[in-house]
Amino acid sequence: MARHFRIFSLLSFVLSAMVLSPISVGLAGEASDRIKASGKLVVATDPGWPPFSSRDADGNWTGFDVDVATEIAKRMGAKAEFVAPPWDEQVAGHWKGKWDACVCSMTPTVERAKNLDFPANYYWAPVNLAVNAKNLAAKVPANLSGKRIGFLVPSTYELYLRGEPMGIDGMQPVTHMIDNAIIVPYDSDSASFDGVAKGEIDATMNYLPVLMYEIKQGRPMRIIGTPLFYVSDAVAIDKGDPELSTLIKNNVDGMIADGTIGALSMKWFQFDLSKAP
Repeated sequence: MARHFRIFSLLSFVLSAMVLSPISVGLAGEASDRIKASGKLVVATDPGWPPFSSRDADGNWTGFDVDVATEIAKRMGAKAEFVAPPWDEQVAGHWKGKWDACVCSMTPTVERAKNLDFPANYYWAPVNLAVNAKNLAAKVPANLSGKRIGFLVPSTYELYLRGEPMGIDGMQPVTHMIDNAIIVPYDSDSASFDGVAKGEIDATMNYLPVLMYEIKQGRPMRIIGTPLFYVSDAVAIDKGDPELSTLIKNNVDGMIADGTIGALSMKWFQFDLSKAP
């Protein structure tokens, strides 16, 4: 009887700890232990991609991804701390503890999954084309066939224009609307927007909220046609920490279910990206 009582008492203690301290649940992995010890979730993101992530005039982080990451950390009992490593380092994995997660609008492709785990999708974005505001001839995507289209490379946009599988898990079938495009690579999204404004390229591709933001800020661009396709974006973590993966998945799923991510989407974009199309 005493043995059974001791086992029950231990079980009661564990269950109580699970309720009182969410971050203590099953955190046996390296990143999980680090977060628990420091009380910080170190998040990689992009400082130059508004309205998803950027820094304001005072140097403070702001944007949809920033708000999502901040809420994830809060639900883990931690505080979000942001870093801005180069994109190629973010997608390469093997972070060596320099940061814990990437809430950076990363599309979970099969290729990236070789180096990273993607515990949870947190939004689904429409991808559109934008041309120079003075270009009134281009009305639908097919009008850009054989034209110069620029964007950040490497990206899923490049695979789309080449007619190659994008390798995104659970993605809806894609209809290719543009033939024989001339792909012009840029090292940043901002540079591709400049390319459209200066007439270096005929069009660029990006997430609809980003294009809308840039136009609102005065970029001489206009959006044409309907979305080319929709992509999911996920929280990314380094491989090998199932405890952290489960914790992030549970929190993100909860944020979608209770409307938190939908509300943040409405705040930043004026439409809801939290549901799969």
